[in-house]
Amino acid sequence: MKYVITDKVFDVWIDGVYYDLEHTAILGRGTTPEVTVQDLPGFAATSLGLVSYLEGAGELADGTPVVEVVVGDAEGRTRRHLLRAGLDTAEGDYDAVAATRPIQHARARIGHHWREHPGGNDYITRVDLGEATVLKEITLRYLARAGRFHLRGLSLIDDRTGTSKSIIVSTSGHFRLVHSGDVKIYQNLDVLPRAFVVHRARVIEDDEAAVAAMRDRSFKPDEEVILAEAPSGRGASVSPQTALNPDQVTIVSYEPERVVIAADLASEGYLALMDTWYPGWRARVDGEETPIIRANLLFRAVSLSRGQHRVEFSYEPASLKIGAAISLITLMVIVVGLLRLPIRWTNSPM
Repeated sequence: MKYVITDKVFDVWIDGVYYDLEHTAILGRGTTPEVTVQDLPGFAATSLGLVSYLEGAGELADGTPVVEVVVGDAEGRTRRHLLRAGLDTAEGDYDAVAATRPIQHARARIGHHWREHPGGNDYITRVDLGEATVLKEITLRYLARAGRFHLRGLSLIDDRTGTSKSIIVSTSGHFRLVHSGDVKIYQNLDVLPRAFVVHRARVIEDDEAAVAAMRDRSFKPDEEVILAEAPSGRGASVSPQTALNPDQVTIVSYEPERVVIAADLASEGYLALMDTWYPGWRARVDGEETPIIRANLLFRAVSLSRGQHRVEFSYEPASLKIGAAISLITLMVIVVGLLRLPIRWTNSPM
């Protein structure tokens, strides 16, 4: 999907600063260790505001460094700051965890309570940047030996003017805010093209199992496709793409009931078209009809060999043919009936 539309129900204002909580960056051992944001606005900030909480980190003592925040400015200077347990952030579901085992750090300053679970907390802290600085990039790196750090919101703050700028940080994708009003619209910067080639596939006939496979973080839709059935004549696995000979895919024509694609493959693979799979669609590769396989639960894929191909998808449902045949038969009956009617000539008086 190229765009995500949502609202501001879960966003917050803390100390006069707006925080967009739509996306989350999760850092920790066994998951993403660090995240870097580079697409920053030209905003002169004197501090950073961070909304966060810890998960599974109750054993960390007060003052334990949890996250290193590295900021680089437009002049090439780099500064490092530490977020500490009990001071800048803390266990999110603090009371529930404390009821089962002691927590070794105190609560940090609570920014707000979780809407879906009032017993949980997001904590607020500020990183002082000193003089007003236009930042080029921000990197957050997890340091603790246990637990995970959830960054819910990040804002650049100019304490001189009381203005701020919310920054999108996520470890589940790359997004850019393109509209903020009654609703928010984010552009998905990782969106795939409408048609592309992959060289790895798995056959999963059960839809629920297919959904589970696609939800797995190891699934990469730009490299692999989940097929509802095996292509005739061979298994699902195909040769890997060679880096020196990338695939070329071009949409030649795109109409509601006909799509033509030119594809040049470095090795055999699957052409994936991100249009809805639906009965009645047919595919022809270089003029020869080929099966359309339901791919990634909802979309279409065809198997292609190495080399250049012209692939045509056309909507030709059986109902259309049946309707055309009935119409033709009806027309023929009418014509025959008209031919068999007696012709009467009427002589009008002179």
